[in-house]
Amino acid sequence: MRIVVTLAIFAAMIALMVARPRRWNEAWWTMLAAAAMLNFGLVTPHDALGAILAGKNALLFLLSLLALSLLVGKSGFFEWAAVRCARVAKGDAHTLYRNAFVAGAIITAILSLDTTAVMLTPVLLALVKRLKVPAASYVVLCAFVANVGSLALPISNLTNLLFADAFRQTFAAFAARMIVPQLVALATTYAVLRWHFRRELPDRFDGESLPEPASVVPHPAYFLVCFIVLAVVLIGYFLAPLLGLEPMYLLSRAAACWQSPALWPVVCIFEQWANSHGTSSRSSLGYSSPCRDWKIWVLSARKPGGWRA
Repeated sequence: MRIVVTLAIFAAMIALMVARPRRWNEAWWTMLAAAAMLNFGLVTPHDALGAILAGKNALLFLLSLLALSLLVGKSGFFEWAAVRCARVAKGDAHTLYRNAFVAGAIITAILSLDTTAVMLTPVLLALVKRLKVPAASYVVLCAFVANVGSLALPISNLTNLLFADAFRQTFAAFAARMIVPQLVALATTYAVLRWHFRRELPDRFDGESLPEPASVVPHPAYFLVCFIVLAVVLIGYFLAPLLGLEPMYLLSRAAACWQSPALWPVVCIFEQWANSHGTSSRSSLGYSSPCRDWKIWVLSARKPGGWRA
C-alpha cells in the first residue's frame, strides 16, 4: 500500500508540474509532494533530514552553479554566443549547425545541462527563427547535446556530482576518466544528427540581418567580468583539491563575489558613460542592466568552521 500511495503522489506531482495550474511554479508542486509524503508517514522527518545531509555537498554545489549560470545569462553571454556562431558560419547552414552543437557541448560541460536546456535553447531557437532556418533540427540538437555533453565534468550533471561525492572523486580524476567517452559520445551524436537532418538543413542562410555580437551585450564591462570569473572558476575546479578547498566553496564564493558591491561602481560607471554616448544598457534581446538586477541570489558559503551568510 505504501508503494501505491508513493507512486500516486509522484504521478500527481509530475502531472501538476506539466499542467502548472494557475501558473504556479514547478517548485511548489515538488514541495507539496514532499509535504504529502511526510503527512502520510511515507517518510519520517529524520529520514528526510538524513537524505538532505547525505547529499548536501552536491545540492549546495548545484545551487551555486545555478546562481552562477543566472549571472552569466544576465551578461548577455548566451545571446553573444548564438550570434557569434552564426557570424562565424558566414551563411553556411551546415557550419552553423556544427557551431551550435560545439557551443552547446561547451556550455553543458562548464555550466551544466540545465543551463543549456533552459538558457541557451530559447536564445538559439530565436536566432534560427530570425534566420528563417527550420527550427526542428535545432530543438533536437539542444535536447541531445544537453544530455550527451554532460559526461565530462562533475558539474555537468547532478548525477555526476552525486557520483563524484559518493566515491570521493576529484574533478581532475573524474575528467581524466570521462574525457574520452565524452568525445566519442559527442562525435557519434553529431554524426547521427547530421545524417538524420541531412534533408531538413538548408545549404545557406541569410545572415545580413544579424546584429554584431557586441550589440547584444548589455554591458561590456560586466561581460568581461563574466569571462574572467568563468575562467578562474574552471581552473579552480582542478586546483581546489590541491589547496584543501571544496570546489563547492570556490563556486559559491565566485557567485557571491560577482554580486559584490565592490563591482557595482565599475559597471555603473560604464553605464553612465554608455548613456552619455547614446548607448542603451539594454541588449537587443531585452536583457536589462545588471546594475538594476544585481541582487538575484544571496548565497551562503561553507568555511572550514561552518556556514556563514
